[in-house]
This record gives sequence, structure tokens and C-alpha cells, in this order.
Amino acid sequence: MSEQDQAFTASDIEHALEDRQFELWFQPQYDLQSRTIAACEGMARWRHPVLGLLPPGLFLGAVRHHGLMPEFTRCVVALGGKAQARWNSEGHYWRLNLNIAASDLSEPSFALLAEAELDAVGMVPDKVTFEVPENDFHKGGKVALRGAENLRRANFGLAVEARGAAVMPDGLIAGGPFTEFKLSGPTLLRMGAVQLRTGGGLVGARLRAAQSGGLPAVAVGAENEMVLKALGEMGFEQAQGHALAPAAPLRDILARAPKPDAAPKRKAAPVSEESLQYENLIREARRTRMDQADNEAGEAEIEAA
Repeated sequence: MSEQDQAFTASDIEHALEDRQFELWFQPQYDLQSRTIAACEGMARWRHPVLGLLPPGLFLGAVRHHGLMPEFTRCVVALGGKAQARWNSEGHYWRLNLNIAASDLSEPSFALLAEAELDAVGMVPDKVTFEVPENDFHKGGKVALRGAENLRRANFGLAVEARGAAVMPDGLIAGGPFTEFKLSGPTLLRMGAVQLRTGGGLVGARLRAAQSGGLPAVAVGAENEMVLKALGEMGFEQAQGHALAPAAPLRDILARAPKPDAAPKRKAAPVSEESLQYENLIREARRTRMDQADNEAGEAEIEAA
């Protein structure tokens, strides 16, 4: 752990969970052809009462060290589900992407727990994709693979995020449980943009492995226009990064997102002449019955007197 991680005790993390100090910021994931948002990746932040807003690199080590990753991940899933319900209510039907660790995949009941957290806010697994780093998944071995298969049986999506040289065999990426391939890192993407002219390189090899399995490829870390323009030609279908939009609180994402088209108002069906005549007859019969009831009531009062 880093010195910063060592400053946080198990009690600090537990209190933060109980006091709802963790929150999610979101970075949109764009479709490169339409330049519309396809998904939003949730990124954890700790709004520490003394230290202010902390990025995950300053506290996730402590969460893992103190064995609190299961509780933390359930918190993140619950926050993500609430955010997704919010953007759905405003007419945006984006996927929700959330990061998990190999330790989450090794928990046999993780898929059920995640599904329960989403169900509590009216959300469903088939619009949620969990992301796991390639290194973590590889280290998890057969246990991680079983956890991944459990998530797929529950209809969750699963993305593998590569951050450098290949660790897993291409066959596992192409024929494994994954539904999405993410290649992360501004340096890798810049290399790919340059090597595009030669048709080779590390990026090209990883993309070919994903494409052979029919996985959509997402570039993570598109930081400038030069890279952004090359992504589609490189073989990426979606992308996220500062060149498109930085991570931000959900309110800012919603404020910047184009408003969805309003559903067209339905025109009233034309009323036929026969229908009008029928309705008039019904009204006349109703009035006749009411007049008859009033007369009978009046006669009853006279007799009683």
C-alpha cells in the first residue's frame, strides 16, 4: 500500500460506507459513428470530510487491504443503479459500466448480490456491464472464469480491459465470457494511431483478437483529436476520454447531453357519425332514467306526508 493508503483504517472505510461518503462520477462512452453516448462508466470518488474529494488511487488500496472490497463494490453497484434510474427517467437509455476486481468475481454470490442491488432501484442486469482488468482476470484463473460465467448467466455484460502487452491468450478474449473489449491508455492509443500506417503493432494485434470473437472494441483514454480521428480506422467502435468528455458528476453529464427527442403526441382517432349517434342515445337514456328516479322519489315523499 502507499503511505496515503496506510493513513486509512478499516474503521475509516466502514464509517465512509455507513455515512455514504462514496459517490460516483461518470465518463461517457461514445459511439464513434453517431458521436452519441452509448454508455457511462462509473468512477468512484470519496468525499472525505477533512481531505476533500479523493480519486480511487488514493483509497482503493486501503479498501482491498482491509478486506472491505465486497462491501465497497456493493455500494458502487447501488450508486450506479440509482444513477441509471435517474438518466432513464430523463429519456437516456445508456448502458452502465462499473469496475470490479478479481476478488469480486471469486465471490460465488456476487452476481446475485449485484442483481439484488439493481432490483432495489428498479434496474435490470442486461443494461449493466462490469469491467475487469485483464491482469486481474488472468490472476484469478478458473475461479475468476466461473465468476464471469455466473455474471453472464445473470445477463450482465462483461468487459475485459487491456492496459498493455497481452496477458491472456487471444483465444480467451475471442471465445471467453466477454461482451466487450476495452483497450486503455493514451500512450497505447497514440502508438496505435502511428502504427496504423504500417498495419501492425500491439494495438492492431489486440483488436484483431477481439474482432475475431465479435466483441465491440472501446478505446479508453482518447486525449487528443489526432488519436480520436484515427480510432475508427484502427477498428474501434466506441471511445471515451478527455477529447470527448471528462469524468464528471451525473448532473453535469445530464446538463451537457442533448435532450432526447420527445415522443410524438398521439392524435385523437376520428369519431364516426355512427359513434356520435350512439353516444347521444346513451346520454338521452341516462337523462331519462335520472328524471324517472327523481319523479319516483318525489311521489314517495308525497305519499309519506
